[in-house]
Amino acid sequence: MDPWLMFPHPSGNGMMMASKEAGRRVEKLAERARASLKLERRVTLQNVKSALKPELVKRFVTEGRDVSVSEADKLLSWSAKAAKRDCKDRTFYLPVRFTFTSEPEHLQLGPVALMTREFAGRKLAPSMRSWLREGDPKNRRRGRRDHIQQALEYYRNFKWVAEVTIHGCDEKTAETAAQKAVQSALDILHIILSRRHTRKMRIGGPGLASDNQAGFVLVEGKGLTVSTSYGGFEEVGFADGWSAELKREDIAEMIRLAGIALNCRADLTISRPMSERYLDAAKWFGEAVRDPSMSSQAVKYVTAIERIVTAGKTEAIDETVAIRTADLLFHPEYSDLWEEHYSKARRAYKLRSDLVHGSISPHDEGVAITLSDCGSIAEDLLIATLCRFGDHALQFEQISNKRYAAWFEAVRSQISSYFDGTVS
Repeated sequence: MDPWLMFPHPSGNGMMMASKEAGRRVEKLAERARASLKLERRVTLQNVKSALKPELVKRFVTEGRDVSVSEADKLLSWSAKAAKRDCKDRTFYLPVRFTFTSEPEHLQLGPVALMTREFAGRKLAPSMRSWLREGDPKNRRRGRRDHIQQALEYYRNFKWVAEVTIHGCDEKTAETAAQKAVQSALDILHIILSRRHTRKMRIGGPGLASDNQAGFVLVEGKGLTVSTSYGGFEEVGFADGWSAELKREDIAEMIRLAGIALNCRADLTISRPMSERYLDAAKWFGEAVRDPSMSSQAVKYVTAIERIVTAGKTEAIDETVAIRTADLLFHPEYSDLWEEHYSKARRAYKLRSDLVHGSISPHDEGVAITLSDCGSIAEDLLIATLCRFGDHALQFEQISNKRYAAWFEAVRSQISSYFDGTVS
């Protein structure tokens, strides 16, 4: 009386029900099978279960094998190998909202490439023609033509396409990873190109070419007023020739370092905790930029800061966040800005705390006043941190919170020595 899981019937016809407890045990078996080949990050649990369930029925019900440890181990090994067979390299082409202009034609951030729709079309054309030729029946070819035409009509609503290859994963895992990789690339572009100019950047969405809106308002003593507007979904603040800025030494270096961090998004076997930490912070920052709510923006900006400057359990969190933020932004030529950065970080953290703990309303006018501090200090910190981490830290395969905290202490000691006059 506790149906929860469906198994194929041993007769080959229909299904048979099992209990919730049976479902829990199959889940545990699938987890063990996946772990046996270290496939946790590359294969979905559902894929392992899909292989495991019919084989379990076949071996132990239909064939009547002994229920023993050795037979169970053979079943788990077979299931993991069966699931692994779907692990392939897959290259995804995701439509994105980027710029209104068509420059640069191609922008590479490590494993993720942003390209114009025309550029992507030229790359995909041979594969499209090959796909259309597959299958002899005329009705199948006609169906394929209709199908690809429908897809192309959707992509025509976007000026840009992101390309990323996900290595050695099953279909569902690869699809999720591709979305994360492209989103992480856009999150970093929010930082590099500034939050002020990139709020419309996003992946896919409705297949609309324009954003036309209208409104009706009744005004006392005047009657009806009607407003209409025409807008696009891509950023329009990029002037012709803007892509030349991407060749600036500082921006080119940030793009190069971003590519190193993004490698762990395309190859899930790579473990790089500092890259993951940075991409997590960039995600919070990107969500803040795209969020229409000022109170949510404030919370997300400060969470991005906190993801960078905290390491495990931290005492006096507000003071720690402010000091470490100011320390990471410190430059000897502009040492007088340390206090300004510290104050901005304190104000930003206080606003986040007041919002989260209910001290002020999300509609309080103080949110709008302090929001600029939240955004600017988060953006400056993420720019500075990417360069401070550099190639070496971004490629760490292991680092403890204790070691990360010790790094902050070393930075604090160095800056204290500078202000004490003991170092130049």
